[in-house]
Amino acid sequence: MSWNSYITTLLNQEDGLVIRDAAIVSHKSNLEAVWASSPGLEGITTAEIKALVNPDRSKLLTTGTSVAGINCRVLRDNRGDTLETMDMRTKKSNPDSITYSICVVKSAQALVVVQAKKDVHGGKVNKIAFDMADYLRKKDF
Repeated sequence: MSWNSYITTLLNQEDGLVIRDAAIVSHKSNLEAVWASSPGLEGITTAEIKALVNPDRSKLLTTGTSVAGINCRVLRDNRGDTLETMDMRTKKSNPDSITYSICVVKSAQALVVVQAKKDVHGGKVNKIAFDMADYLRKKDF
């Protein structure tokens, strides 16, 4: 299976006008790794993956987290569903001083991480990430 084709699919949603970067990572304990990503999210670390799936959400909600070294604040953390979702916004400390929406959706084995292009509402990227994670879940990923 080529995970890169999934990244291509995510990046080409709505004629490529919505998603800036995408990644699919394993969140299984001691197997955390980036399976595939576009260049902007290729630096997702094991520590970042562990923070995103940690059952103790208090730190995420109060101080935020980072994704591929990009500082983010959590806007919505929807835990307990079959497909858990988290909506975040990058902090203005990124190099271009623009904020971007990031959505992370958890399936059984993977996290689908998508970052919106400038001025794209988080709801759009949330649906795209959710649909991909739902597809992976149905394929036992």
